[in-house]
Amino acid sequence: MRTLLLKILNSAFLVVVPRDFQEAVERAEQDLVKGRAMLALLAEEAKRNPWSRQGVRLVALEERRRKIFKSAQDLLGIHSK
Repeated sequence: MRTLLLKILNSAFLVVVPRDFQEAVERAEQDLVKGRAMLALLAEEAKRNPWSRQGVRLVALEERRRKIFKSAQDLLGIHSK
C-alpha cells in the first residue's frame, strides 16, 4: 500500500503543464477585461489533457488570486455548505 501511495504522489511531479498553457494563464492574469473568460476556457482545455490535474490547479490558483472563489472551488471540487 505504501509503495502504491508513493507512486501516485510521485506521478504528479512527473506530469508537466506545457509552457504555452502556462503562458496563456499568465496572459489571462494580465487581461482585466477578458481574463475571467479566458481562465474558464483554459480550465476546460486543461480537463481534456493528461496534465489536467496540474493545469486545473494552475487556473484555480489564478482564479483564487482574482477572488473568483466560486469558480475556483468548482474547479477544485470544493463545495462549501
